[in-house]
Amino acid sequence: MDRARRSGKPTMVEFGATGCVPCDMMTPILADLRKKYKDKLNVLFVHMGQEQIMGARFGIQNIPIQVFFDQKGREVFRHAGFFPQTELEKKMKQKGLL
Repeated sequence: MDRARRSGKPTMVEFGATGCVPCDMMTPILADLRKKYKDKLNVLFVHMGQEQIMGARFGIQNIPIQVFFDQKGREVFRHAGFFPQTELEKKMKQKGLL
């Protein structure tokens, strides 16, 4: 995750877990974003069952949480819960990430 944030590209990180219904609903959206913006955006998934320290580092208490970082690795905003792709892309464009 730190490498992605230092890459010079915006980064979206989903903190979630398999078996969590809204997290599972986000899976195809994350896959589509990776494909659609592969040269413009890092898209990562952090499994909270396996990466609890990473979750604690970013203050994650509920899932899913999407955290967005700008090109310099600074957090720009975060969203809790399912995030429909059209709304997600609209918000990222508003924040200058796409």
